[in-house]
Amino acid sequence: MKEWIICLLFFLPGMSVAQSIVTGRVYWDKNQNGKYDKGEPGLRDIPVSNGDTIVMTNRNGEYSLTVFSGESVFPILPSEYTLTTTNEQIENSHYVYFPAGDVPAKNRVDFALSRIVVAPSFRVAAVGDMQVGKYSEENYAGATILSELAERRDIDFSIHLGDIVNEPFPYLKNMYGMMRVIPTPSWTVLGNHDRDLTHGPEKQESVFNTYFGAATYSFNRGGIHFIVINNIFPDGQRGYNGGYNDKQIRFLKNDLKLVPRQNRIVICQHIPMMYTPQKEQILGLLAGRGDVLVLSGHTHQIARHFMVGDHVRIHELGVGATCGSWWVGERDWMGIPAAIMQCGSPRGYFTLDFDRVGYDIKFKGVGLDSNRQMDIWVNGLDSIDGKIPGLDTLKPNTIIVNVYGGCDSTEVRIQLDNGTWNTMQHVSMIAPNVSRMLYWNKTAGYPTKYSRRAVLRRQKSPHIWKIEYPDVLTPGTHFVKIKAYDKYGLDVTGAMSFVKE
Repeated sequence: MKEWIICLLFFLPGMSVAQSIVTGRVYWDKNQNGKYDKGEPGLRDIPVSNGDTIVMTNRNGEYSLTVFSGESVFPILPSEYTLTTTNEQIENSHYVYFPAGDVPAKNRVDFALSRIVVAPSFRVAAVGDMQVGKYSEENYAGATILSELAERRDIDFSIHLGDIVNEPFPYLKNMYGMMRVIPTPSWTVLGNHDRDLTHGPEKQESVFNTYFGAATYSFNRGGIHFIVINNIFPDGQRGYNGGYNDKQIRFLKNDLKLVPRQNRIVICQHIPMMYTPQKEQILGLLAGRGDVLVLSGHTHQIARHFMVGDHVRIHELGVGATCGSWWVGERDWMGIPAAIMQCGSPRGYFTLDFDRVGYDIKFKGVGLDSNRQMDIWVNGLDSIDGKIPGLDTLKPNTIIVNVYGGCDSTEVRIQLDNGTWNTMQHVSMIAPNVSRMLYWNKTAGYPTKYSRRAVLRRQKSPHIWKIEYPDVLTPGTHFVKIKAYDKYGLDVTGAMSFVKE
């Protein structure tokens, strides 16, 4: 067996460093009963890690690893294997966590793996902040995003990008119970609101890891290498910053040594890498890796960022939040708050279709048709718009398009009444539906009884396009088509018919 690095400790004030030697076997569970049976072969050269050191199994599938309190033990799954599970679809919950401050008492950990068919393409749901902090909000999530994921048969697995809850007690346990029975397998990321803030910085992962197994790990699927990183860096008892400690950097280094250069890297974390102080260091570690995708949450709005290093280009997709603006706003016909995001997008998530060449991205509004990729707003169709700050100064024949998955590299084109296609201008402005909501809040039109005031600010959306038609919008019916595309995986369309008085 071979260790890729001598284990060095990252100390936090008051942190216990109890340790133990953990041994075990990684084996092919042929009958998929989750137990080792005589004759089931051990799997050679499977990486096993504690989120720092990585060791390789020997020819019998055996490993030995030094584990410290507060760490988890997990195999780095190759593409052709998955963990054997029984009515438990949260994949990383099967990792073995050793609580912080305790001597790891369980010194043998075996992992049963089942073979799977490696498809040439697969679909992933990237799900942002559900962030429930009340029992009513747990049921909002259950009736919307979790219900939708339970019904989808076209998704191979989901990645939940942190802030599953707004505080861990008792909601993390409840959400774990709701998520574990969804038929679609899922992986989870630690968010800043998923931390236990009652027992000191060294134990902030404890509740999350108790239910979800590990906060830093990696796995492979279809030739794609997924790395999940806890990038919540404690700052005192309750504070935090986006960043990585020495241990996480070492894991990233050790993990990348095992990944062939031709394999695509996908990094999943809560706080966007764009806002992380060590992003240049991460770019350095990824040098020579070509196109790298980063998936993140945290900001409650959709945004895409690009970072360039030495033969590496990071495309970061901030997927927004499935709670929208924290489950507040006017209730819909189901009694669930509309809770649009600050960028003007509805509560939603993204699907990513991976193949050997690249990937396509597509927004999915929770409860909305999958073709709903944008809002089209035509000035003057609603008389109230002339009273709303930000909309009242626009020219009469202005059309605004909010492409939910768009970015500054996206080209948006418009066709009016089957005429010529024109390029729209990318602009920085508040989304029209957010401006309307702000106006109704200010004038006491909203919130209505039993609803809560929408948590929205006069913040500009990063994915708005505009065009001004001089005298084209004559009275009568009109039909508009939109195409939005870029070279980073987005290719969507929209359409709307309307009547001009």
